[in-house]
Amino acid sequence: MLEQGIISAREVMLPFSALQWLIIWCLRFLPYPITQAAIRSATMLTFLGAWFGVWIVQLRLYQKLSGVHVLKNDRVFVAVTLFEIIISLLILLSVALEWRQKEKRLKNQ
Repeated sequence: MLEQGIISAREVMLPFSALQWLIIWCLRFLPYPITQAAIRSATMLTFLGAWFGVWIVQLRLYQKLSGVHVLKNDRVFVAVTLFEIIISLLILLSVALEWRQKEKRLKNQ
């Protein structure tokens, strides 16, 4: 029975991955550049808080559904988490490159 709980807990992780990637991808639609430091900081902290919030909910839900409390021993969880982070960083890099292109276009005008 515990094995079935782990399998269903792993299936629950996937929508959270997509939500994390969507949060980072939405950064692309922010107006750039945000010139006021306070607004820029608040915006970035909001996105960062949302991303980490989703990750914490995913972590707690996985622990609850699977019954595994020491997650470093669950190799699938660690692999999926690393995969999520790598994909998130690639999406963030894509957003940063797009922001840089927008900045160059604004300077050329």
